[in-house]
Amino acid sequence: MYCATVEYYNPNTGTNSSYTLNIEIENDNLVTIHWPNGGWLDESHFISEDISSGSCSFTSDKGNEYNVTILGQNCQFTDRSISEDFSGEDEMDIDEEEEVDEETE
Repeated sequence: MYCATVEYYNPNTGTNSSYTLNIEIENDNLVTIHWPNGGWLDESHFISEDISSGSCSFTSDKGNEYNVTILGQNCQFTDRSISEDFSGEDEMDIDEEEEVDEETE
């Protein structure tokens, strides 16, 4: 798990947001972005991108654009940092970014 800055752009609404989130990388490819609320964005929503340079960009299956830049190892969040960093959650396409893992429910 790595900590990364994730910049999100929805061209349909013009929404631009930036988040600090945990991501998963396998074989130098970005495979999952984890949202602090327990949801995630994974390869079922985007084509895995090479992030070996420290950053990558992709467009999701919903047409939203993402720029991901690795900051370091696993992010350490507090309740306050989540609320400050994730205040734009209601502006995102909930169907895409908040997929819930059925096994954990």
